[in-house]
Amino acid sequence: MARDYNIVWIVGDALQARYLGCYGCGDDTSPFIDSLASKGVLLEDFYSCSNHTDSSITSMMTGRYPLRHGILHHGRRVGTDELNTLEASGSRFLPEIISDEGFDTISIDWLGRWHRRGYMHYSESWPVNQPKEKIERVLEKLPKPLSKRIKNWVHGRGWCLPARSGQHYTDCAREYVRKNSGKPFFMFLHNWDTHTPFDTLPNKYKKKFHKKPEERELVSTMLSRIKDEKWRDIVRDYHLYGVKYMDEIEALYKGAVNFFDQQVKELVEELEKQGILEKTIIIITGDHGDNGVRDGVFVGHFGLYQPVVHVPLIMAGPKIPKGKRIRGFVQHIDIVPTLLEIIGIEYKGGEYDGKNLTTILSNGTADIREWALTFDGAARHRYSYADGKYKYIYSPVMEEPLIPFDTIGYRYQKELYNLEEDPDEEENIVDKNPGKTSELEKKLCDKIKELEDILVKDLRKNKKGEKDRIRSSASQLSGV
Repeated sequence: MARDYNIVWIVGDALQARYLGCYGCGDDTSPFIDSLASKGVLLEDFYSCSNHTDSSITSMMTGRYPLRHGILHHGRRVGTDELNTLEASGSRFLPEIISDEGFDTISIDWLGRWHRRGYMHYSESWPVNQPKEKIERVLEKLPKPLSKRIKNWVHGRGWCLPARSGQHYTDCAREYVRKNSGKPFFMFLHNWDTHTPFDTLPNKYKKKFHKKPEERELVSTMLSRIKDEKWRDIVRDYHLYGVKYMDEIEALYKGAVNFFDQQVKELVEELEKQGILEKTIIIITGDHGDNGVRDGVFVGHFGLYQPVVHVPLIMAGPKIPKGKRIRGFVQHIDIVPTLLEIIGIEYKGGEYDGKNLTTILSNGTADIREWALTFDGAARHRYSYADGKYKYIYSPVMEEPLIPFDTIGYRYQKELYNLEEDPDEEENIVDKNPGKTSELEKKLCDKIKELEDILVKDLRKNKKGEKDRIRSSASQLSGV
């Protein structure tokens, strides 16, 4: 019965697989998550559907690729056409489905907009209007530089204010668990501590993994290499605010992962304390990863390289096998149909792009697809298509700048990498291997066309929008 379960879905924003111990990091960044993985299932070849949050989380909650649900970009880049497509596509969100089955649905996050769909409670705090929220509102009225300094001072000493604070979010989640009346619940907890600017980290985590090298490059020197003035200002004033040396960036990220691990531990221990851990399915993933620095320039999670698209997925709890590591391509779109199967809810809505993983969770081999497809949420049309040994990154049209800085990858319309021989994706071998390039380009374009055709059928089925509007919002391969 569905009501026999709770679900806690934790997303670390910009959480890279390679910085978790269970995925091979040797710096003891994630001891608790590692132990949780040993008691559940770890998907080794797990890929995000997008490199940006809005489109990625929408794929998580709908079981559909960005082209199917309509949200292709992030933030201000999400236009009216995309919102209209989302509305007309018939996409239903997991919280909508399970709230109809009697679940409490709670999300602790700040994104809002369509991400609120299906939640009984959606806020950065639970309950709302806590004293800390009032303090933060006062700080927001101060001049921005002063406000930032005060907030950094507060977080550095291990206290926390609500806005984008993983510790605050976790404290609210624990409070909900303590006061839960016994009703089954679905909780989505979106932890932002692993995303720059790392300003919510206590000082001990900022310093924990730093090893001072003999030669150090100033962040200001790196900034001088960024050609786009707007991006340069964003990196200086937001992403790397307060960071003086380049060698601090990776150490801060490791500290953020370690802090995230501690918060996961606190929440799981609360579930155990309240006697409901044994009936709670726990999911840990990242919406996308992060490059940090590439080609000597800070690029964050722009681009479709492995540090960005290869993210963790760990599942533990009832009906989840214990101690399994599974190879084979799996993506965020597979989680919703899997969860519904596990908790026993039959969904008769529109088709998923994702697959039910319950069989492969048991047999230990993922053979549901031979590739992974990721959409670039910052570019007009850009995709990556990985088949194991090779990965192809492609833009069918180059009519507008992809991103506001010039790095190696973004000077190419087509990129091909041999991931076995070149895991850091440093040598574009498009010209050296035209046969593989053509093969993967055809497979990629065929898949995009397939998704496009399904979307058109979805829109017609829902009888919303004219054919011309459908095509204008759906077409991804113009110019090919």
